[in-house]
Amino acid sequence: MSTDQENSLAHRLIYGNETEVAMKAAVEEAKRLHKRMGVPMHVVVDGVLVTIQPKDIEVEDGDCQYPFLT
Repeated sequence: MSTDQENSLAHRLIYGNETEVAMKAAVEEAKRLHKRMGVPMHVVVDGVLVTIQPKDIEVEDGDCQYPFLT
């Protein structure tokens, strides 16, 4: 493994992977939208399709990027 690759891997381990961070943010935003609009979410858990009702959707603190959906 070259030094550039090692530095890149070390950087990702220390600072996180930008793609992973973006995906987590997108999931949180989707959860906020579903909860705010009152629409159930459908997710796969251990290979099984599960429906989560809006009242059961847990969201992290933060504002929705779509404030017109109040």
